[in-house]
Amino acid sequence: MGARIREISLKLDDMRLDVLLGRPVHPRGLLLVVQAAGGVVRESRQGYTCEALEEAGYATAMFDLITRYEDARDVDARYNITLMRSRLAQISALLAEEDEWSQMVQGIYASGTSVAAAIRAVKDCDNRIHAIVGRSGRPDLAGAIPLSETHCPTLLMVGANDEQVMDLNRQSLAVLSGPKDLVRVVGASSNFDEPGALTQAIQHMTTWFRRYVRS
Repeated sequence: MGARIREISLKLDDMRLDVLLGRPVHPRGLLLVVQAAGGVVRESRQGYTCEALEEAGYATAMFDLITRYEDARDVDARYNITLMRSRLAQISALLAEEDEWSQMVQGIYASGTSVAAAIRAVKDCDNRIHAIVGRSGRPDLAGAIPLSETHCPTLLMVGANDEQVMDLNRQSLAVLSGPKDLVRVVGASSNFDEPGALTQAIQHMTTWFRRYVRS
C-alpha cells in the first residue's frame, strides 16, 4: 500500500504556506523535505524523493520556504536565510502539535540555500530534529557560529562535478559539530539530473535517516 497523500495550508506569522504530506501506514518518523522555491508538486525532483522516502517507511512533509511570488519579485529571496529559518521552525512546531504527527521524531532533507536555513533552525525546534541531509547545499550561508553549534547529525551530499559547492561543503563540514559526513556523488552536477545521480543520493540519505530518525 502506498502513502496517503494530502495537501494542507499552515498559517505562519507572516503568511500561509502549502505543505504536501505523505504518510505510509507505520511511519518511522517525519521528514521535512524543503527547498527555497521551485513548486510543491509530486512530479518534481523533490516529489520523487518523497516517494522514495515513503517507500523506506517515512512520512514526508514537502514545502517551499519562499513563495513563487516572493521568488519572482526579489532575486535575493532564496538567500534570506533568517526568513527561511523562521518558517521552517514554525512548520516543524505546527506539525508537532497535530495528533497525527506529534509522536514522531523529525528529520530535514534540504537542498540549495535551504540547507543553511535547516542548520540554523535546529536550535529553534526543541530537539525535534534528529538529523539533517543537505543536497547541493550552501551550509556555509548559515555562518561559522551556527555551524559550530550544530550537534545534529548532518550528511552533506554534493555532485562530483560541482567543485565550487564541494569546496564550500568541505569547509562547512570541518566546522560542524556532532556526527557528520560529506558524500561525493560520482557523475553528478549541481542539479543531480544525470542518470542514476538522484538514486545514489536517495540511497545515502535513506541510510542516514534510518540511523538517526527513529520514532
